[in-house]
Amino acid sequence: HRSPRLRIVSLLTVYLTTLIICHHTNPVTAIKMPSSSTDMIEPTTPLRQRSNPSVTDPSHHSLNTNTYTSNPCSKLLCSIPYGGASTTVKTKSPQKITPSSPPKGGDASFATSVFNLANNVAGAGLLTLAAGKASGATGWVPSMVICVGLAFMSGRTFTLIGKACELTGERTFKGLWAQAFSPSTAYIVDSIVFCQCFLSSTIYIGLLGDIFSSLLRTTSLPLQYTSRTSVILAVAATILFPLNLIRNLSALAFTSILGLCAVLYTVSFMIYRSLDGSYSTVSSTVGRFLVDQTITRPSFTHSTMFNLDLRSLVLISNLGLAFIAHYNAPTYYREMKDASHKTFSKMVYTAYGVLAFIYLATMTAGYATFGDAARGNVLLSYHPKDALAGLARVATGLSVVF
Repeated sequence: HRSPRLRIVSLLTVYLTTLIICHHTNPVTAIKMPSSSTDMIEPTTPLRQRSNPSVTDPSHHSLNTNTYTSNPCSKLLCSIPYGGASTTVKTKSPQKITPSSPPKGGDASFATSVFNLANNVAGAGLLTLAAGKASGATGWVPSMVICVGLAFMSGRTFTLIGKACELTGERTFKGLWAQAFSPSTAYIVDSIVFCQCFLSSTIYIGLLGDIFSSLLRTTSLPLQYTSRTSVILAVAATILFPLNLIRNLSALAFTSILGLCAVLYTVSFMIYRSLDGSYSTVSSTVGRFLVDQTITRPSFTHSTMFNLDLRSLVLISNLGLAFIAHYNAPTYYREMKDASHKTFSKMVYTAYGVLAFIYLATMTAGYATFGDAARGNVLLSYHPKDALAGLARVATGLSVVF
């Protein structure tokens, strides 16, 4: 969360991979082709006789009514003038796509898929949005437009992956790449997905280290067990690694609901604190958490309504990463019950609509509370003795883990 370049690289790898695969997936080849001439639609109209007085016997020609009704290429052959040399027309049938793994229907309902996707996307990335707005001094209106626009773009590219799965019958990025390009180069997309997931995991596990280490420091545990490094190693080895071994995401339906509820609590807490005056900088009513000067005093020097410049790329990179879960798109399509492009798109846009609302609320509430002083992890900006902020840290940590 401290490196915009890392976020931009992670964002570009997923978007470019999605667009390349979907652009090179030919929908025509996904249509089932007839396996023999008997599968073709045979014309029923008799062969029209030519007005040639010298022709008295239709059997004199190689093209008669029997040939016309049995040969699927007869319509093309009949256009050859009589008396010409014999001609053989060869046609090449389009190659039918054969999925490397037969499609199997999932058992995740529409609601379960929405909860899973929303919880998968809405992790600790939402905590960086207030700082992204502050770093770029982006105005209120451009910030909201950027958030909604990236939500739509992310949802659109997510549905394109589902459409590619429907056209090809594939259910993995490796299979999609093999159909669009070649199986021999499928390692490229696997490497891209690995790099994106590795970079994203690096960012999120850093946020987990910040959240849980700050909580453990309030206990009587030795410092060696509450340091950021120790927390990261412990969480990665005991929680994250076992969760990564789960093959079926529908098994996380219950925890996804709890995780989404935890996110909603964090958003509600941030909105409440932005309105109750606990961090107010007004001289007549200074917020109670600012009196002891333990935390940085909020500042709104660079707050504008319409400012937009190159510094806004920080907010764009934060939002771009916060909306990414495209590496799991084939998995969601595979595990969704009765999945089709229509139902899958409806599920995706529903989830991303919820996410756009959550991100807008988090970004505006965080910046309204701390302004330009908002930290990369906005929860670290709150006072250590703020009990509601402590619960928000726990809730966010659980949401990111599950």
